[in-house]
Amino acid sequence: MPASTTLHEPADKLTVETIDMHRAIVSLIEELEAVDWYTQRADACKDAQLCTGGIVKAAIEGCVVVARDVGSIVVGQDLQVSFLSSDAAHEHFSISESLVLKIEAPDAICAIPAGGASSIKTT
Repeated sequence: MPASTTLHEPADKLTVETIDMHRAIVSLIEELEAVDWYTQRADACKDAQLCTGGIVKAAIEGCVVVARDVGSIVVGQDLQVSFLSSDAAHEHFSISESLVLKIEAPDAICAIPAGGASSIKTT
């Protein structure tokens, strides 16, 4: 059952700080719900391509070198607007959006281990 996103008391009886705190709590609840939904979707989905849209996440200790012109920049679909504060004349917000490098030539990526190039094993 989702949490209430509306105020429980009349806004004119609340301080600006209380209303700001409510906004922050609602934003946090929304983000936690999104994590829960994506986790459930990943668990329930049997087709990895369908679940992730072809996105592969890999933990890499070190760095990654990617050749130029092997993909394209894709704008994410996770625009986030956060209320920061307000004063007598202004409302302050933070806006963020993710960008992803969509690799179309996976062999153009080279992972360099945390120990540097000298720790790369060759066969």
